[in-house]
Amino acid sequence: MQSRKRNNEKTNSFILTVYFLSDCLEPRNGYPSIGEFLDWVRSYHPVARQADITLEMGAMEVRTARGAFDPLLFGNLDQKTFKDTEYYDRREAGITVPTLAGVELMGTFEQNTGQFLNPEATVPSGGL
Repeated sequence: MQSRKRNNEKTNSFILTVYFLSDCLEPRNGYPSIGEFLDWVRSYHPVARQADITLEMGAMEVRTARGAFDPLLFGNLDQKTFKDTEYYDRREAGITVPTLAGVELMGTFEQNTGQFLNPEATVPSGGL
């Protein structure tokens, strides 16, 4: 008697499980299908979002690494004038181009003038 009752309970629970699963898998009006539900989970679940952010961070690291090989233009202007006296006027401009071999190609132009210019910074009048 008890075994028959136990079998009936198992059968009933199995039938209810199958009924609820089939009910969940079938699309109904007003409820998303299982595919739509999984798409929502992929789109809005915090772990899925974190995975997307990690992928974006990796792409930004690659972009930063590629940026290390961009040419660099630079310039510097340093001057001092006091009571109509030009103490010094130092100008420098250039470009640096890094290469994949690790060598940096660099070209600069320097023009320095002034009455109180450091002798180390003296260059020809056309620039150096």
